[in-house]
Amino acid sequence: MTENDKGVIDQNNKVGEDGFVEEIIDDKAEDVETLKKNLATAIAQKDHWKTKATKAAPVVEEKKEAKVEAKPEAKDTGLSQTDLYALVKADVPEEDISEITDYAKLKNITVAEALKSNVVKTILSEKKEERATAAAANTAKAKVGTASVSTDTLLANARKGILPDNDEDMTRLIKAKKGIK
Repeated sequence: MTENDKGVIDQNNKVGEDGFVEEIIDDKAEDVETLKKNLATAIAQKDHWKTKATKAAPVVEEKKEAKVEAKPEAKDTGLSQTDLYALVKADVPEEDISEITDYAKLKNITVAEALKSNVVKTILSEKKEERATAAAANTAKAKVGTASVSTDTLLANARKGILPDNDEDMTRLIKAKKGIK
C-alpha cells in the first residue's frame, strides 16, 4: 500500500476501538431508521418470493432409468372412468366433450346423467347437423380436374414460347407439329 493510498483510507475511514476500519457516514446519507426499514422490506420480499417459488415449483428428482416404452400421457380431464365410458358409448365427438362436462358440472350431475338430458341431446344434434353442413359445403371446394386444352391452343402457345406442363399435352403438341393424328 502506498502512502497516497493510506492517506485516502485515513480521510474516509477511522479505526475503531477494536482495531477494525469503520466507514464514516456522511451527514447527507440516509438516516439509520430509513436504512433499517429498507433492510426489513428487503428481507420480507426475499422471504415472500422464496415461499412463492417453493409452493409454485416443488423440487422433483429426476430418475435416470432406461425407458422401455414411451407412452403418451393422457390429459387430466377430471373425468372418472364411468364418465369416459359413457362418452365413448354415446359416440360423442371430441370437440363436444367439454360442453357436456361443463353442463354436468353446472348441474352437479354425472356425465352419464347429462347425456340423458334433453338439453345435451339438443346440443349434440345441433353440433352434428353443423358438422354435416360444413362437410357438404367443403365438397364443393374440392379440386376439379384440369380441362384438356385443344390442339390448336397448344400450337398457338408453343409459337409464343409457352410449353405445356404435363407429358400428355407435350405428346399431343409433338404429334400436331409433325402432322400426326
